[in-house]
Amino acid sequence: MDSTTVVGLALLFALGAALYSSVGHGGASAYIASMALFSIAPETMKPTALALNLLVAGFGAWRYWKRGLTNWKLVLAFALTATPAAFVGGGIHLPGIYYKPLVGILTRLMEAREADDDERSYLRDVLDHALHIEEQVDGFRELLPRNDTAGPVGVQELRLP
Repeated sequence: MDSTTVVGLALLFALGAALYSSVGHGGASAYIASMALFSIAPETMKPTALALNLLVAGFGAWRYWKRGLTNWKLVLAFALTATPAAFVGGGIHLPGIYYKPLVGILTRLMEAREADDDERSYLRDVLDHALHIEEQVDGFRELLPRNDTAGPVGVQELRLP
């Protein structure tokens, strides 16, 4: 890998990390897209994106914890549901004919939920519904097979009309 590629990737990684972390994400899809622009092998992309994603998300989590903004009950609830679901989901392989419509339906349901959240107070939503609805939806999403470290296949790409 030549120095131009290294500098280009470093700049794109930094930009992706800054933009994604500003909204509470790790940025794996930005790292994968950056590496794809430079024709990096998929065998290198996945572990690199995972490592960068964990680094950026871990730094953000540390900053929240340091400021006393971490709700440990909520973190525990998500960890106890999403982690086992991701492990089980990693072994499930659905044919595209079933998978794509399922992802589209789930995406629409999550969009409807977000639109409904805009009409209510954020604090009330977290207290009343987070441990019940959000962990179930997120836990179910973790069951979906993945194509990379960014998340379930097609969540960002597939939109039903």
